[in-house]
Formats: sequence, C-alpha cells, structure tokens
Amino acid sequence: MGYFTLGPEAVAFIGDVYAYGWVRDFDWMTWSHTAQGQRLLQHPVALAKADEDDLARVLTVCMREAHWGAEALNDRFRAGVLTRVMERAAALLRLRN
Repeated sequence: MGYFTLGPEAVAFIGDVYAYGWVRDFDWMTWSHTAQGQRLLQHPVALAKADEDDLARVLTVCMREAHWGAEALNDRFRAGVLTRVMERAAALLRLRN
C-alpha cells in the first residue's frame, strides 16, 4: 500500500490559507458540483476572471477535500488550480493598489 504525505511548503500553505480566512463556511460540496463550481475548478480561463469570493470558494473546496486525503490537494496543485488561484489573487491585489 502506498503512502503519501505533504511537504513542509504545502503544510505552510494550508496554515496560511486558514490563517488569512480564505476557507469559508458554506456548503462547499454542493457548490463544487454546480456549473459555477465546475467551471472555476476545471477551466483556467474562468479562474483567471474570478473575484475574491470565487477564489475563497475554490480554496475552501481544495482544503476540505484535503481533509479526506492529502492526495486531493496534490492533485489540485498538479492540475494547476492552486497556482491559478494565487496568480489571480496577486492580480486582484495589484488592481487594488
């Protein structure tokens, strides 16, 4: 049987996501199966246009999925979802300043 564990960078990322309030209290499982949720989780162009609330929803899904197994977070990272969320968050921050 295989074994998977997150590296220190991933553990720090998870801590930061929670510490900065990006994980929200909502029905993330249902939302992740909606058209909007699927679009944001699956299509890079949609995520590139996301607002702050959309990013929080996507990160909430990613963090909650990770509770069931760290591989889920790794899968989202390998698919580029986490990178695109951070790129969009940086773009939104630049627009504010």
